[in-house]
Amino acid sequence: MSMRREALAYLICGMCSMAVSWACMAAVHFVFFKMDPHPGPGPNAVLGLVNWVSGMLAAYILNRYFVFKTSGPVANEFLRHVTSRIGTLGMDQVFRFFLGLAGLGVYAITFIALCVTTVLNYVLGKYLVFLQDYGKGGKDA
Repeated sequence: MSMRREALAYLICGMCSMAVSWACMAAVHFVFFKMDPHPGPGPNAVLGLVNWVSGMLAAYILNRYFVFKTSGPVANEFLRHVTSRIGTLGMDQVFRFFLGLAGLGVYAITFIALCVTTVLNYVLGKYLVFLQDYGKGGKDA
């Protein structure tokens, strides 16, 4: 797969992952918090966790089968995916903290953090998580 096509597939799968994460968060919000527009810190933390976990799981499945097309054992690959996503989540929070201190608005901060974490997630996915067997007669050889 060409780099351009792979990057496009990654972006499309990313939008699908985002849709899944928002739908899961909305379902939990509806069922457990009655769609309260101001649910408070505890429920907000739960909703954020549901959003992140469901998006991360959807991203793993979509990236494995439609972007990087790996077919090896799942356990180590999944662990690398989760670890890399936790790392970029931490980086996202650091960006938000320091860009907030710099006086940027929440939407500017979100856009900058989204761009950086998307590129980093792609690079980590390609070179750390979804490893291809290029030199040993794998499907990309």
